[in-house]
Amino acid sequence: MAAKNGPSDIFELSTPSLHSSGDPLWTGASPDRPETVIPRRQEPGKVLDIGRYGFGVLSLGTLLIAGAIAFLWFLWKADDHNNFWRRIVAEGRIAQAIALTALVIRFAVFAQAALCTSMLANLALQRSHVTLPNSVSMALLQYQNNGPHQLVVDLFDSCKRRKAVIVGLLAVFLLLTTTVVQFTSTILLSDLQISPIAGLVQNTSIPSTLNWDAGISSQATWSGEGYMLLPPAQYPAFAEYSEVGEVREAIDGVHDTGTVMRAFMPILQKSSRETLQSYDGKATVLDSRVVCGRPVVKHASLDMGNIDECAGPRISGDISIDLSSVPRFRYHENDKGAKNFSCSTAVPNAQRRSEWSLMACPVTQTAGIVSAMDSIDEVLDPNSGTRYGMNTYMLYGVGQAYLLINTTGTWGRWLNYCKRQKIFEDDDGGPTVSNLRLASEADYVSRGEWLDIPTNDPLVTFSLSLCYSAFNVADRHISASSWRNRTEPSIEWDYDNRTFSTEGIRLQMGTVGLNNTGPSSKINDTLAERGILSLAPPEPDSSSSSVRRDVWVSSANMRLESRTGQAILLNSNLGWKHTALTFCLDCQPTFGNSSSNPATGRDTSSGRSSLHPHYLSLVSTTLDATGHPALALQSVFTNLFSMAYYDLALKFDSREEIHLSSFVVALRPVTWKAFASVMVLLIVHLALVDCVIILFASQGQGVIGGGWASVSQLRSDSLSAWIDSQVGENRDRRVGEEMKRLGDARKWVGFGANGRIEVQTETSSSYVRT
Repeated sequence: MAAKNGPSDIFELSTPSLHSSGDPLWTGASPDRPETVIPRRQEPGKVLDIGRYGFGVLSLGTLLIAGAIAFLWFLWKADDHNNFWRRIVAEGRIAQAIALTALVIRFAVFAQAALCTSMLANLALQRSHVTLPNSVSMALLQYQNNGPHQLVVDLFDSCKRRKAVIVGLLAVFLLLTTTVVQFTSTILLSDLQISPIAGLVQNTSIPSTLNWDAGISSQATWSGEGYMLLPPAQYPAFAEYSEVGEVREAIDGVHDTGTVMRAFMPILQKSSRETLQSYDGKATVLDSRVVCGRPVVKHASLDMGNIDECAGPRISGDISIDLSSVPRFRYHENDKGAKNFSCSTAVPNAQRRSEWSLMACPVTQTAGIVSAMDSIDEVLDPNSGTRYGMNTYMLYGVGQAYLLINTTGTWGRWLNYCKRQKIFEDDDGGPTVSNLRLASEADYVSRGEWLDIPTNDPLVTFSLSLCYSAFNVADRHISASSWRNRTEPSIEWDYDNRTFSTEGIRLQMGTVGLNNTGPSSKINDTLAERGILSLAPPEPDSSSSSVRRDVWVSSANMRLESRTGQAILLNSNLGWKHTALTFCLDCQPTFGNSSSNPATGRDTSSGRSSLHPHYLSLVSTTLDATGHPALALQSVFTNLFSMAYYDLALKFDSREEIHLSSFVVALRPVTWKAFASVMVLLIVHLALVDCVIILFASQGQGVIGGGWASVSQLRSDSLSAWIDSQVGENRDRRVGEEMKRLGDARKWVGFGANGRIEVQTETSSSYVRT
């Protein structure tokens, strides 16, 4: 009669056969003696009979290994964008996570290796590839084992005699994988390195604006030219939002920086700004858009000035420009007529001929750019919030116009023209004409946003470009982020060229790597490479019909609450509105730069001024790199505003709730070598398991997983005498030595016809039971 309690409990009950007469336990018949347990063969049609535990080890173990690999892949592949990954790494828990994952891998690999050891032991016995001294341990390995190491030892003699080679190799490979897998955590940790990552978001309260009710406004303003003459102490990182993809040079003769919003955050410490990852709170946003276009000049004339002063020439005439196709550009009462201008120029110095001899001359303004912070049709009075027209809008210092004039030649050449005689020799051989005069209007040359006015001296040319700014500010809630920490730039002295090096600052401004040769020019540096943060645009009001491009428009209430930003804009803009500015380090300007009012003909400028050499170097190098004055003006004004902002930020006393995160130094996966090694190891392990399963299932007779069945296999005539004589007396080594002495050590054993382990006699073609 047969009974089954499960896949792992496979046996048959039958009447015992006679054993050795020396076996007191099994000789004779007794009604109290249980029936003999004889292991049977695997049921026909059953591919794999390894019991519930065996199937559980294979299925759950494989799932655990797959899950561990997936989790490790997540740890290696994910980055700061994933909040769960960031929490693990930023809190220093990645080493613990790897250690626990490695523990799961070791557990699953060991369990599967033990199961495979049982299968291989069964296969060796089925093929009678086991020597007599190792028969007992081999039989017990089918039921329980601690891994393939004992199997390798037991099969050593068999492999030397070229038996059980495949089983032995599989056992050796299993031994290697189970040994190496013990060092999984150590291997994986070798991929970790200390690296900056985005930390967790923190909530805090910091001063973000001025409390104007405390009467601090008088302390928040400068007099005179203010920051223009001061060197920047630092070049703080800011957040930027831009729309420059399709507008930069879409119109012939116009270069438009596009909408460029730059937000300055109230974080005073340089180290904190350099490690800032995200900022969500109040900040001051600057609209830094600048548009420069090629003007139309009529009736131009040249005045060499007083023979005693010889400070440089003055160019005059009527100027106009049509920018009606430029987005957000507006004329006051559609006044597009030409206006008179009279501006002095700067002439080059003989020691620095490569420098742009640039002057900025204020002109009579009847048009300007409406900032993206204001309505396209109306503008706001920054004091009362009342809406006014374009004329009033320009009076508040936004949408200003600047006429830029660049002059070629040398100071010695200009001095000779001024004195009306050749008194100074220069490298160009002196003047080639006795009376310098401008070319006719038909000979003017259009060059991008520049209008070149030649003279009868081929080495002397005046280049004009009319620029408009949209500089405006708002104190508003922003969201900014970056996925790379940064080092704020600084200006350096170039000893070889004896000038200031501004490459780091220009990189921050986005003017490094700019192709200025065609309409497809673009900045190829990302915000992270520039060392600044990305500014997210405001979410549009779902209750309004405003389109996305109008999301920056400030409400009347926001404008009234932007008094801090307006004060900073006023501070940084002093000296610009009615002053001619020199934008060169060593050029020779006149002492009477002016802009004439067309209505009165009077000089309305407050005299020549200049900027600190740091700003002048930034203008010169930006023009050399790009050729676009709009980018030069934008860069200089951004730095002036930044300087004024952080100077006033020391007085901020109105606190706001903000959410910010900073980059922290933590262990994180940097390389993939260790991960790849562990992957290869686990793939090899699973391949070995598959090979063992296929080999075991293909035999059609393997049954493992039963302790009683394993012990029952030893109850054979071939082994009972050895078992009875050695119980409790000797270790396996002594038994093996005795078998060797008697000549039985080289005998092969395997399953007999009754399923028990019997000594086999090798013939020419088969094994025969003795």
